[in-house]
Amino acid sequence: MDEHPNEIHGIEGGTDELDITSITVPYMARSLEEARTVALGRIVSGLPEKNRTFTAGAGGLYIVHVLYEGQPPIFGDQPTKFVIGLKTAYTEEPIEAHPKINEIVEKYNGQWDENGNVHFPPTYTPKTSARGAAKTATKEKKNPYCGVQKRKKLEISYTRTYASGRLPASLILNIGHVISTPPGFPSDVTLPSKSKWLIMPLEAPQRGNVFEITEEYQFLDEDTPEEEYDSAEGEIGLSSGGLNIGGL
Repeated sequence: MDEHPNEIHGIEGGTDELDITSITVPYMARSLEEARTVALGRIVSGLPEKNRTFTAGAGGLYIVHVLYEGQPPIFGDQPTKFVIGLKTAYTEEPIEAHPKINEIVEKYNGQWDENGNVHFPPTYTPKTSARGAAKTATKEKKNPYCGVQKRKKLEISYTRTYASGRLPASLILNIGHVISTPPGFPSDVTLPSKSKWLIMPLEAPQRGNVFEITEEYQFLDEDTPEEEYDSAEGEIGLSSGGLNIGGL
């Protein structure tokens, strides 16, 4: 790296878990205008300027700290490292939102009211059937759904974060689609045989000459109707097209 005539001692920097490098270079400026423009457009170790700060010192001089951030061109546009995460949480939703609510209403003698809410009596009569015979009634039992208005729902989300010089169009076009296994999901984690994951909106802030992309996938109940979503099998991940900032 060729030294700039206004550069002074005290370069600091580091590289994070995504191989994104940040370098802060200090400069000396003789005026406020020069503090805003000194070394403007300079590329340091293949990294563009992200931002700068400056402080007035003695004798009308300014100390300017310029942050250069991104990945050197040697990395190319493809990710070099991935950071994955798994988050679980319980949420509550109305019992009416249960994917099998109609079956539950029939089995436990539920009744719908004019507001679209379902109510269950204190007891219900199970129905059994013998092979080749009609259903027969048995004695009443305590109704487990009596008074139930909410149900707990386990939410599981998987994230994959990486740096890339491109923001592939497929990552945006596939939002809302359903896949069987998220890309990069740990092979030693056993999933249900018919697992479904919904592709969620992504985050992709610019970090110098790369995007820090976080893909998110939400696990769907096995009872979630497939027709609510589109299938995107074989289309997710990095592909041609999209936004490219590698030339910055």
